[in-house]
Amino acid sequence: MDLFGRKRDRTIAQLEETIARLRDENEILKERFERMAEREKRALAARQEAHEEVKRLKEKLQSWKRMVEREDASNTGGISLRRYTVSKAKLFEILRVVASIRAERETLQTIYLQPHALPPESLLHEYPQLEKTVKTLATETGCAIFHDHNHIIHLLIIPPFPITHPIHQESTEFDTEPLSRLFDNTHPFLVVIAHAGDSFVMLATPNEVLLEREVHSSIKSKHTKGGWSQRRFERLREEEIRHHVGKIRDVIRTMLEEKPRYIVASGDKRILKELFTEEKNVILYRKLDSTIEYVPEKILREVLTTTICIY
Repeated sequence: MDLFGRKRDRTIAQLEETIARLRDENEILKERFERMAEREKRALAARQEAHEEVKRLKEKLQSWKRMVEREDASNTGGISLRRYTVSKAKLFEILRVVASIRAERETLQTIYLQPHALPPESLLHEYPQLEKTVKTLATETGCAIFHDHNHIIHLLIIPPFPITHPIHQESTEFDTEPLSRLFDNTHPFLVVIAHAGDSFVMLATPNEVLLEREVHSSIKSKHTKGGWSQRRFERLREEEIRHHVGKIRDVIRTMLEEKPRYIVASGDKRILKELFTEEKNVILYRKLDSTIEYVPEKILREVLTTTICIY
């Protein structure tokens, strides 16, 4: 065979080898594509199933809610509480209206209850649903009740801060001053929102934010695998959380020098428990809006939110 013939044979052999390699790669890619398509198909089916499950749970929740409302109505002789929340500005508007009410006789009853206290028996006998409401919503702060014996005013107010002195009086006018004093600007309060990795500490008065600080740490996500790897991973994560708690505690210690009256705490219960094991201040636990982007003014408005009940 001449030189050109041998060269042609080598070229053909190389091409055949390349074709074989490309076929193998094609098969590999084809199998990979089929596996990806199968995974996407399963994921789509799982999402659809999850969507249907959420829909079923929502329907069940609505059904339970209607059942509870019917039961509450039957247990209270058809009388139910209307409840809503208001901002600080709206609360003071309501208090101005309440304070302006006058009666010819002493039929206006003002009641301030400290935490864990209950309304007087005479009122509970007439409105038994008040007991459950106070026990459920007012255990940390107590509440104020403005009641008219002529059945025109039936107002229960649960403030964001604790009632410090009990009052029970009947007069020709309502006493709203103790509620207003709870929003006194002379005593600041502390807000702590604690989450693993991202937390927030703020010193404020009811009128303004005085100091605020975000605390960030790198904390591993939860491990899902078992065995020795998981135990080692969890030990490292525990150390990172303890380090994060220490950073939050340092910020709190600095702000406590301003002697805040209360500490409003929200977030991860375990972290909060570690933070306030020896704390002497009054701790008010709240479910504040959980967000990574902490906006101090928004948090302040949320902390000052008051619950209003009409019975």
